[in-house]
Amino acid sequence: LFTSIPPKWSRSSNGRNFGPAWLQLCISSWKASGFRPISLNSAAEIEGLGTLPIEFQPIPRARPLITDFLDAAKRSGSRIAGIVNADCMTIPMLNLATALEDLLDNGVVIVERLNLSQEDLRPTGQHCYGFDAFFFTVDSLEKIHWSEDWKIGSVWWDYCFPFAFSAASQKIRTLPSPGLIHLDHEKRWSQDEWRSALPKLISAVEGNAALYE
Repeated sequence: LFTSIPPKWSRSSNGRNFGPAWLQLCISSWKASGFRPISLNSAAEIEGLGTLPIEFQPIPRARPLITDFLDAAKRSGSRIAGIVNADCMTIPMLNLATALEDLLDNGVVIVERLNLSQEDLRPTGQHCYGFDAFFFTVDSLEKIHWSEDWKIGSVWWDYCFPFAFSAASQKIRTLPSPGLIHLDHEKRWSQDEWRSALPKLISAVEGNAALYE
């Protein structure tokens, strides 16, 4: 299970920062769900994060490209791999790793999150406008074209990613319920950025063009 842990980490609730504790909970949840978590970071970031109980792999940039994750997945030796946002806990009771190993034979599984309020840690009911984890069969990646523009945390990549599987005649699946828990925080992107990137996506879908061009 691949992620990229930011070098600076904070999460607040009622004016208190418990970002480090939340990160530890996320890492523990990935392991409890049956995954081998690996974080892609630059060498300089790894030096500062190296005490965390997670495996690190160096990349030649501060912010990983989606292709960095896919290349790492191909080298992993695993039949199934995944990408998850670093601030999302998996729900261990779902036994995701076992279920994926038993049921996933082709394509990608999209996983949504349950948002928690910063004030009282209760579900907000707010839609997250995107997806925070993907699991896929590694051999599917050989059939799919990717864009070097896709970066973790950027707008719309999480929609383009499953569309790329569909364009290669691979299956797209979802879970029957959210499989992640996420603590709300301020968005890292603006509505203007979100809107300006949308026409390109719509044009690609309507024209049945390759989504990576």
